[in-house]
Amino acid sequence: MSWKNPKYSGRHFRRILVIGMSENPTIRADFEDALSTKITRDGFEAVPGNAILLRPDSPNVDLDYLKGQIHDHKIDAVIVARLVKVDQKTTYVPGQSYAVPYAYYRGFYGYYGTVYRQVYSPGYLRTQLSALKPICMT
Repeated sequence: MSWKNPKYSGRHFRRILVIGMSENPTIRADFEDALSTKITRDGFEAVPGNAILLRPDSPNVDLDYLKGQIHDHKIDAVIVARLVKVDQKTTYVPGQSYAVPYAYYRGFYGYYGTVYRQVYSPGYLRTQLSALKPICMT
């Protein structure tokens, strides 16, 4: 989903810094990379925060350091986002069974009947993740 202010007449941005808010550095880096890739278009570059910011494992950010990095890397705009929800759907895929005929007759008098073996494949759970729903501020 996107929205553009039709009344905006300010300057156009060339480099945008994407900062994800998460206490988990791996999730934060993945989120920043994914969002940067999605919003990069001709004419501007989206820079994931993990590419230029050294952040400790705590959620606190040194604002003076952040301002310095923004200035040094010539960043025009900053998007700060946090992941609010991931839709996850788990479905059960049922197993199947089928009969495999036996190659010869067995039983009384040699013709009692064909013996069939029953083969089963087990069911399993499939998890599907869908639309990430970020909240963004610029």
